[in-house]
This record gives sequence, structure tokens and C-alpha cells, in this order.
Amino acid sequence: MPTSAAANHEIKQQYINGHFCYAYKFGILTNGLGIVRSIDFYNKDYLNSHPEIVIEKKSKSPDEDKSLADSKALIPTLKDFKERHPLINPKIFLGDAVFDTIEIYKSLFEDFEFQKAFIPLKVKLPTMKFVCPKMK
Repeated sequence: MPTSAAANHEIKQQYINGHFCYAYKFGILTNGLGIVRSIDFYNKDYLNSHPEIVIEKKSKSPDEDKSLADSKALIPTLKDFKERHPLINPKIFLGDAVFDTIEIYKSLFEDFEFQKAFIPLKVKLPTMKFVCPKMK
């Protein structure tokens, strides 16, 4: 599969909910009521304004690619929001398990001064094999 759509090269191949698709990737911030406060499209302009975000070639695991991109985009998206809206000071962060990293927790509490962060922990369950006894 090509990594971008022929009609628009900003539309990239994604792995979402167990399926490959072509989508225009963006970040969205909402308030506690779910009202959208900010939308950032992760296009060339966004990436050029954030040289700290390194785009890597897809690995063998699309799930890992998705988590890397999302976790790398969070802090720059929050920084942009804080610069655009200096009077809005949220105190609680609610995010996906992909944000369960020490660097993100540290930044949420120290750089953005969140008082609480609710992020599901990434848990890798061991693979269990069930062996059926031979039937006689």
C-alpha cells in the first residue's frame, strides 16, 4: 500500500482500530464538557513549525507507529494551545494509554502545571497458551 493518497499527499496511511485507511491526521483538544477548544492539523506547516517532531518510517508494527506519532505530537500541540490561549489554565488532563510515558507525565505536571492526569496504563499481558490434553 502506498504511504499517502494519490489525490492529496497530506492524507497519510494510518492504522486505526485494527484497519488500514487513509486519513488526514489532526490533534484535538476539548474542555471538560467535550467542547472543542483547538484543532491542529498535522500537515507540513505544522511539522515545519515543530522540528523536534521526527517522522520515522513505518515499522513492522502499525500499532507502534500510531502510538509513536500520537505521543510525539501531544506536547507540541499543548504548547501551541498554551501560546494561543494564555488565559486558559486547565487543571486536569484526560488522555489515551498511548500517553503513558514518564516524559509526558513529567511535562504535564511541570511544564503545563496540570494538577491531575488520567491516563490508562499501558499493560502488556503475557501471551497464554492453552494446551488441550489428548483425548483417548
